[in-house]
Amino acid sequence: MKYMGQIGGKWVELPKDCGCLPEIHEGPHWIHADASYREANLKLYDRCQAGDVLGCFGFAQEEGARLREKRYQMEALGIEAYRVELPDEMKARYPDVADIKPTFLKPTVS
Repeated sequence: MKYMGQIGGKWVELPKDCGCLPEIHEGPHWIHADASYREANLKLYDRCQAGDVLGCFGFAQEEGARLREKRYQMEALGIEAYRVELPDEMKARYPDVADIKPTFLKPTVS
């Protein structure tokens, strides 16, 4: 996979920026951490959907913290947007995820 960031309007590859083993993750550490926190937060969201008030509170609190950290990392690196480019063999095997849209720092008008 390639991790691409839009900096100054141009897409560039984002390098791995940590010493984690390749078996743990590829690409920038902050993108891996963001995905891990999002997965954990979705478990709280499931509790919220089931009517658990503490699950709703926990989701709101943790998701806000995750998004603040993501914004901080993107701003610190000058990244306006990022996307993950899947290898061709993965695109062929999983066509429904082959066209994942980039994550933008600022809202865009479509």
